[in-house]
Amino acid sequence: MLGVSGVSSAETDVLDADEVRREGWKVRPYIYGKELVYKIHARTIGRAKDGAKGGTIYANYPDVLQRGTRELTLGRPMAGRTYIPSRLLHFQPNAGEPHTDEDPLLTFFQGFDGRKTNTYVRRLLHDYQTRQHIHSSGTEQIGSAVAAFKADPMVRLLINRTEPFQGLPIKEYNFVELKDQIKAERVEHPADANAIRVSSTDPAVESYTIVSSAPEHLILERRLYYPDGPFVIEVSKLTSFDGHRYPGRATYRELNRDGSFGWEATIELISVESIDVDKTEWIPPWPAGTEWKREQDRKHFEVPYTEEQLRQIQAAGLARSRSDTSEGRPESVVVDPQVRDDEPDGRSAASDGRSFYFYANFMLVAIIAPLLAYRLWPKKEAMS
Repeated sequence: MLGVSGVSSAETDVLDADEVRREGWKVRPYIYGKELVYKIHARTIGRAKDGAKGGTIYANYPDVLQRGTRELTLGRPMAGRTYIPSRLLHFQPNAGEPHTDEDPLLTFFQGFDGRKTNTYVRRLLHDYQTRQHIHSSGTEQIGSAVAAFKADPMVRLLINRTEPFQGLPIKEYNFVELKDQIKAERVEHPADANAIRVSSTDPAVESYTIVSSAPEHLILERRLYYPDGPFVIEVSKLTSFDGHRYPGRATYRELNRDGSFGWEATIELISVESIDVDKTEWIPPWPAGTEWKREQDRKHFEVPYTEEQLRQIQAAGLARSRSDTSEGRPESVVVDPQVRDDEPDGRSAASDGRSFYFYANFMLVAIIAPLLAYRLWPKKEAMS
């Protein structure tokens, strides 16, 4: 059962800043075998000098990944294996997809079962004014390719060692003690009344980190690039499950020095549950209307829409087109789900038009050429 962590009794022990740092870097085994559900609202900030949008995976899929609800499912370490299976599902409200009443709608997933990684991105169909490619896409890759997992703010706040989730053994790091260069002291924080502030003993260095009390030592606050740089992490609430604490409400940012470029995401934990890792479906099936590629041999596959789904999609597109025309807007593009304008074999609407004119001209030349040859060919009577 979820609940807000209570305030423990004041701790007056002498704190060793290096020991706090060491404990905070350890793997938190209580996260294994759990499924976390949380709301997320992410946004990209600004543009880089080369014109690229801020952030990483959020900028790539802004309409199907930035806002909604996520399920982060984590497996357990197993003897003889270096990996931990994981899965990230993203849902958002169904804004009017014509072929499904699924709500919330699965718009993105990435799953790693220890052998392969599948990634799925839904292309929304309800906006016919701006969208022409209406097949969702997917990839199957051998090994771990969990870019979305590594970029997820809940993962960043909760998991400090991602090697096992990438199918890699945990690296041995040489912990360097800073000794009298840093100090640790108890501070009262909105998320934990017995939080610990670790900072430099040099008054000229204003950077610091606040972590929760033992045993989790979760990062609660961090700001870099002083004196006016943005906060990187702000956790305002911790939530307890089965005797351990998780980030309950937080904001995570990856920004440049002045905060003008990058991305940020706010999250709110809804629930935590223990799972049966042996019965968990780490890689969901491809939804209807998905074109996916197997990276190993570069082969392409398709999971087609049903006939009824095609009928619903085409009917919705026709209705949208008529509505746009009646309201005086340019007629919307309505695309047959079986035909894409980027088909490698030239079956797109544009290529069909070009093909028509090509064959028409070809037939015209085929008719005219023999007539010209007949008119210009020397006659026997003229030669005799």
